[in-house]
Amino acid sequence: MFSKFCYTLAFFTLFLSNHMQADDAKIRAIDIREQGVVGKMFFPATLETKPAVIVFSGSDGGFHERQAKLFAEEGYIALALAFFHADGLPENLENIPLEYFLNGIKWLKSQPQVKSDRIHLYGPSKCGELALLLASKFPNEIASVIAVVPSCVTFGGIPNEKNACWTLAGNPLPIAPTPSKEDVFKQLETRTTVDLVQIYLQKMQDTEAFEKALIEFENIKCPVLLVSGKDDRMWPSWIYGDIIMQHLDEIKSPIFRKHLSYEGVGHMITNPYDPVLTEAFRHPVTGLLYEIGGDPKKQAFACKDSWKKILSFLLETSE
Repeated sequence: MFSKFCYTLAFFTLFLSNHMQADDAKIRAIDIREQGVVGKMFFPATLETKPAVIVFSGSDGGFHERQAKLFAEEGYIALALAFFHADGLPENLENIPLEYFLNGIKWLKSQPQVKSDRIHLYGPSKCGELALLLASKFPNEIASVIAVVPSCVTFGGIPNEKNACWTLAGNPLPIAPTPSKEDVFKQLETRTTVDLVQIYLQKMQDTEAFEKALIEFENIKCPVLLVSGKDDRMWPSWIYGDIIMQHLDEIKSPIFRKHLSYEGVGHMITNPYDPVLTEAFRHPVTGLLYEIGGDPKKQAFACKDSWKKILSFLLETSE
């Protein structure tokens, strides 16, 4: 047993020496392109076994390196896992197989420096939806979920909302009523920016189709932390968060769950070290200018307060 451990440790040390990129004195980074995993892994410069956080992007795709590095600075191994809008991956957020993420989770668990029973998911916006979805489909693989401004249903793809966003075993997952290009361009006849939340609220009136696309929260076995803003202009994340909490309460779910919902706060709830974003932004995939909402002072407070509580939540669920 001891010789096997020494071999693994020696192999991992050699792997690091060949693949590490200097980042700073405390954090190391590795580009991952192996076994179907496309990501960038950040971790403290230590050989101690650590819990891990998989960091997803939002609907912009690519790698969320900044967020992953911040988790590594807090003592976690963090994998910024890309799944579209990056080299070698689909360009659009459409028909993405959930098996890709399960493969990434299992790959991360196999790494000798990772505590295999402490894999956490961090997903903002569209990938808050993804993180919750993965916890519902693969409940035994995940230690906790942090979903920031998430949805409670599976919506259509981006940019083609008529395509499913996610698939499982080759089958498309249900699509909740999703803003169409026609909805957006009709709105742009009377304004210069898109206020998506108004369209999403209208779409919720089709309750039957909306409920058919609800994520199966009853399957989730791990703790869940939800973060939302009540001035979110991208979609009504605060309502979605309340729906999740209500559903878990109704089924008397035994899991720990908490919803942090902030007054006067918009869609861009990030960490407290980055610029506060409340102005309309141009989406890198659709090219349109979207309102995101939020009062700058309240946004700054929410970023600081939620980050502190996210770290506390991670610490408690990593023990």
